[in-house]
Amino acid sequence: MVSFCHNTNQNQINMLHYNLLLIRGILYYKYDADYAFNFPFTIEGGVVLPDEYYCKKINEDIDKFTNIKSYLASIRNFKISKLVKSSVSINTIYLHQISFQVKSTSGLVLLLENNLRIDKPEADVEVNVNTSSSSTPFIHSVTVILSDDEAKLLSENNITDYRIGLVDGTMKSADAFVLKKTMQCLIKK
Repeated sequence: MVSFCHNTNQNQINMLHYNLLLIRGILYYKYDADYAFNFPFTIEGGVVLPDEYYCKKINEDIDKFTNIKSYLASIRNFKISKLVKSSVSINTIYLHQISFQVKSTSGLVLLLENNLRIDKPEADVEVNVNTSSSSTPFIHSVTVILSDDEAKLLSENNITDYRIGLVDGTMKSADAFVLKKTMQCLIKK
């Protein structure tokens, strides 16, 4: 681990920690997608990660009593999963959003790029006290089953915004991209 000062602008200096490795004159940087917002370098031509990178985010388990295979991946406040028994599969998405007020209602709306959307007006929204923070006291969460068409939409389009009941949220583009790529892997399972 190497520490050095990184100038973010003329008036502010941050001490950041990077995993750097110098081998035969080439400096290697260990990238962590969870801290993509803190990436200090400019990359010419962009980065294309192999599909396997996203597929490794999926945890797999087999229930020894029911023989049901479960696949689960977490991306920030979203979780996508798939349950498979024989030739039957179910895809689900879970998400939560913190809020200052109790707004108990139902429904989930996912806004996708290309003016697409997934509406789940019947989705039950659960509201719980946020025990990890006093500044945002409530957590609104929802889990819904996705049709095959909805799962395909999520594998082809980034989520831009969402509404859980009456609580709105915006998804960071980097997280949306990771969720889309991970969903592509999940569909193949």
